[in-house]
Amino acid sequence: MKDAALLKALSQNSKVIYDPDKGTFAYKPDYNVRTKEEVLALLRDGSGRGGIEICELKDSNANVAKLAEELSAAGEILIARNRDGTARILYYNDTSLNTEMDEEFRVMWRSLKVPDEADLPKRMAEAGLKTMEVFETGGKITNTHLEGIDLTKDYMPTK
Repeated sequence: MKDAALLKALSQNSKVIYDPDKGTFAYKPDYNVRTKEEVLALLRDGSGRGGIEICELKDSNANVAKLAEELSAAGEILIARNRDGTARILYYNDTSLNTEMDEEFRVMWRSLKVPDEADLPKRMAEAGLKTMEVFETGGKITNTHLEGIDLTKDYMPTK
């Protein structure tokens, strides 16, 4: 490369892999995953931090959505989807956390019906529960420098 400043800048860039022997440059993605096994290992090893957005993986593999669907179909990962059904966030499916449920409990759970929104306050009152309207507060002043200021309204100081 003839431009020494450009060579130095590219070789020191964290997103560029420079091979001085061959004189080549390559893009360095955040994650280097090529296979289903590598995607699964990445999710498994980082499962404590939550999921990984699929767009972060597309830099290294344009077919990552297909790999994710295959892993999901096999029950190895879970996918949070966009409204259009496309994959958004991938999570490792740690099956050691699965809990067996009694069939009796499942039947009971499925039999529960959520009341219509209009009937909800009445049903809550019958169960002895209160709606949020009961809990409206006036805002207790604990900072004396705010005394006399109504915090429920926009405040403009007087000049």
